[in-house]
Amino acid sequence: MIKDRDRVFGNGEYLPYNDYKRSIKNQTSNISKRIKFLNSISIAFIICANYLSIIFDSLNLISNGFIPILIAICIIFSYSVTLIFGLHLIHINKKSLFFLLFIIGFFLLTILFNDNDIVVRYFTEFLGYGLTAFMITLLPFNPSTVLKYLTLSGLLILLNPMAVTENIGLITNSYGRIDMGSSYALLVPVSAAIIYFFREKKGEKISLILFLSYLTNIYMLFLLLSQASRGTVISLLVLLSLLVYKKVSNKFSGKKRLLSFAFIGVFLSLSVLALINITKVLYFLYSLSQLMGIEIAAILKTYNLVNNYHLLGLLNGRQDLYLNSLEMIKNHIFLGNGIGSYTSSYGIYPHNIVLQLMVEGGIVLTIPVLIIITGIVFFLLTPQDKIEINSEWYLLLLLLFSVAMPRLMFSSYLWQQQSFWLMIFVYFIIRTLNKKKLT
Repeated sequence: MIKDRDRVFGNGEYLPYNDYKRSIKNQTSNISKRIKFLNSISIAFIICANYLSIIFDSLNLISNGFIPILIAICIIFSYSVTLIFGLHLIHINKKSLFFLLFIIGFFLLTILFNDNDIVVRYFTEFLGYGLTAFMITLLPFNPSTVLKYLTLSGLLILLNPMAVTENIGLITNSYGRIDMGSSYALLVPVSAAIIYFFREKKGEKISLILFLSYLTNIYMLFLLLSQASRGTVISLLVLLSLLVYKKVSNKFSGKKRLLSFAFIGVFLSLSVLALINITKVLYFLYSLSQLMGIEIAAILKTYNLVNNYHLLGLLNGRQDLYLNSLEMIKNHIFLGNGIGSYTSSYGIYPHNIVLQLMVEGGIVLTIPVLIIITGIVFFLLTPQDKIEINSEWYLLLLLLFSVAMPRLMFSSYLWQQQSFWLMIFVYFIIRTLNKKKLT
């Protein structure tokens, strides 16, 4: 006789109720893992969209409008899969939602009181990069899988390496260069490969395809170190410094952790000494690179600028942008001049995220964003044994920080930097996960 606690299983066999529940749970878990896997690949594509654009352009496929098309495809695909097979897996992060509404509110106020073409363009860019970053992070994904497929994307350069190298080149009178946009595009898979290689996974074997991706990323790393913009080299230095710090701080606990703070102190002291003796340092680095038969464009350009303009040469003309920013900040320090106001006045952006925030949104916009960025920095400097969440989340945040923040400090503007918005929303996810672990 069949008891009430029994259930029919597939081919007509009977299973005890507990076994039936376990079977259903395993099926649900497998579906959840597959959804996470697919969403992780979508996020990887979104993060390296600029790099993929270069690859497709070298193949004479899609060039204009590739990035928004790719982002739209990834969003539609991931939401379709998740809504059909795992609707319950979508979680709205309250911190992310509040921050998103805060930014949108600032845009709407600017449009209401100071409508111009620039703010409409910036708002469109934010919706395309910021809103989509919010949407994709509502879905379940695995940060380790994101890092892995960003690393594997380095293999795509093998599709047409000569055309890629030719397309990203920038002709100068004295040295080879990669244009700035391409430099930051190649930076993403290279940085992901560095992080993925040095992450702590004991006993894990490197597959052949992963090994080949490391080789292609080493080639792109050589291109970046020898021909990329100065901001790209700084991004790599930030990444490597934080990775070294992480390795050092993980070795010590308790009172010995003072050594990790000593590491920060030594690093800052060396940075100040290098700045004071910048000409000598640059000359030494340039001579060393020449001795090794390598010409590094970032060092050569910086040396020429400092040699001609002294310390102001480091800014490469940005001092005028900064002075104009300070003038606008003085006029409206609390609420700012409105989003897009600097570009509307001078036809360019301030080339510094802090100045841009102060000019456009004053203290009201700047303080909340800086609090979040400061929180991210402190989290990245937190020793691993004090972090309650999986270290893979830490590494993904490290990647986004090293790709986004140095660039925003010296060149680009935040409304079109999807890595920046992803960094913030991933940080909010980490905060939520940490809170759940502690309760």
